[in-house]
Amino acid sequence: MGPLAASGAFPAARKAAESGLSYTSPIEMRFGDSRRGVRIGAVLVGAGLLVYTVTAAVPPLDNNDIWIHLTTGRLILDEVSVPRSDRYSFTAAGNRYVAHEWLAAAVYAMAERAAGNAGVVVVAKVIPT
Repeated sequence: MGPLAASGAFPAARKAAESGLSYTSPIEMRFGDSRRGVRIGAVLVGAGLLVYTVTAAVPPLDNNDIWIHLTTGRLILDEVSVPRSDRYSFTAAGNRYVAHEWLAAAVYAMAERAAGNAGVVVVAKVIPT
């Protein structure tokens, strides 16, 4: 029997106690044993801090050239050579093309093939272009 039932403050508690049933008053439910609520709250706060830390530590890709690097890198890996003519533009197709960042492009393409977009994000933070 809880302390409120023993005090007789709640007639339903006294009746439940006399019949052998347990009774927890609304006040005891609200303010009684709150350890479980504290644990859940701590887990939620910890998860929120973890998500915030990860998103703050990995800013978005702000390199607009990442798409040309990926496309050039895919060509390099598929053809095992650096492209020498322009294949990307409509008006200058076939003109001389200098892939001056060909090594970074190949590394981006390898990271994409190995780990998908997550691999590209990690490599983009390591290799400045």
